[in-house]
Amino acid sequence: MSLRARTKAAHGFGDSRFTLADVYRQNAAKVSNDVPRLAVPRNHAEKFRRPVTIKTLDALSPEMAAPYREQLVGLSPEARAELEPKLALQALQAASTEARIMIGVGSQASPLDKARVSIANQERQFERRVDQLAAEINEQTGTRAVYDRVTGLAVIDPATGLPKMEPIYALSKGIRDAKAAEMMGIVRQLSVLRGPGGDKELDAALKESVQLAKSRAQDRADLDEIERRARETIREEQIAARVDAKAKHLRAKSNYSGSL
Repeated sequence: MSLRARTKAAHGFGDSRFTLADVYRQNAAKVSNDVPRLAVPRNHAEKFRRPVTIKTLDALSPEMAAPYREQLVGLSPEARAELEPKLALQALQAASTEARIMIGVGSQASPLDKARVSIANQERQFERRVDQLAAEINEQTGTRAVYDRVTGLAVIDPATGLPKMEPIYALSKGIRDAKAAEMMGIVRQLSVLRGPGGDKELDAALKESVQLAKSRAQDRADLDEIERRARETIREEQIAARVDAKAKHLRAKSNYSGSL
């Protein structure tokens, strides 16, 4: 399995068996046995969170539920009752992924997290542009009968016995061809992004993340050492002060004894 496939899971873009921690364990070990895994910040509120459970698509907005309702058509009540909660959960997960891509990641996210979300956002933009171009290319304003160029008579469709019809496109052939060429160019870019281009970006981000993890670990170790040395310095200063006080006391006592 490629690095790209293994690193998709943490944001819900791939096989959930692989997580960001797995990637760090597998790759950081090649660099140094001391490289730590990046910790995921947690807060006390997580202790009280409960999994989201939705039993029907009616609990979702019409826009979110629409793509999934078609899968329920024609099912028996029992089959519908079993499938609908699963579809509702899929709709929520899809919406969550879309929101994550649009919002991005936090400032403390690793370079690998940022790269994966960036790639997903680029894919999303490419796909939307392809859909837009396809809709513009295929937009029709009506239909018209097809006429034989030799006889001038309407061509009859042998399957129906009726005049054969052809679509009337909203755009001219030249414009449609130009948009089709643009669409194919985007499809090629998308193919590269989902293949070697995306893998290369993820590889670089992973290396940067490992180095960042090492740097952060060293920073933490330095702070711990600074804290230890500072406390040791204070202790030594306190002991030195007490030694001076004790020495003064002994000198005074010795001088007093010598004067008798």
